[in-house]
Amino acid sequence: MKLSALKSTSILALNSVEEIIIIHQQTSLLSACWRISRVVWRKEKKRLSSLLLVWLED
Repeated sequence: MKLSALKSTSILALNSVEEIIIIHQQTSLLSACWRISRVVWRKEKKRLSSLLLVWLED
């Protein structure tokens, strides 16, 4: 009885740790994508605004 209870609690603990790790991986991936997109946006903003001006002048 005690052994099976111990097994079930350890399985629950393992599951929650895996979920935390998965959530952490997803959030770090999201924040990395967000940082990359901000850098790309800063670089591309000048080029986009010049393209937009050319397109508006036509």
